[in-house]
Amino acid sequence: LTGREALEMMARLYGLGRRERAPRVAALLERLGLRGAEDRKLGHYSRGMLRRWGLAQAMVHEPRLLVLDEPTDGLDPLGRIQFKGLIRELAAAGTTVVLSSHLLAEVEHICDRITVMHRGKVLAEGTVDALLVNRGETQIHVRGLDDRGLAALNEQVRALGGEVLGATPHRATLEDVFVRLVGADDG
Repeated sequence: LTGREALEMMARLYGLGRRERAPRVAALLERLGLRGAEDRKLGHYSRGMLRRWGLAQAMVHEPRLLVLDEPTDGLDPLGRIQFKGLIRELAAAGTTVVLSSHLLAEVEHICDRITVMHRGKVLAEGTVDALLVNRGETQIHVRGLDDRGLAALNEQVRALGGEVLGATPHRATLEDVFVRLVGADDG
């Protein structure tokens, strides 16, 4: 089947009528970046395209709960960013999204609540901030200070009873650099 045919079949299985089915399928194909490939056979889709088609399949009946296991596996960096944005949109629109992933940095940026499990046991759960914020440490980002200025800042921190644990130049993530370099060319 083509991407469109297979998605229409899924919509039929969920009981969507003909009038509702065609526009919903077209909207999902557009939303998930599959416009232009909808008439290609699924067997000719790349791994990333199949991931996006799978999400379209899961969304075709507008579920209130969506369970995703490693949803960005096989996607390129821009595909991951688009996918994460879509997951956030779904959650903002009221869909409960349960995400299982070993990509913890990704989980941290997508989820608002996290459950950490190991060997079938819940080790921790809560909001991202509740799990990640260390109340005993504060991170300060400074721009425009030379070594002398940083030394003076360090003295001030010590005078207030604190301790500077380290000072390192700000570093962008590889994803930031990639998007800056190729993102403008992507559309």
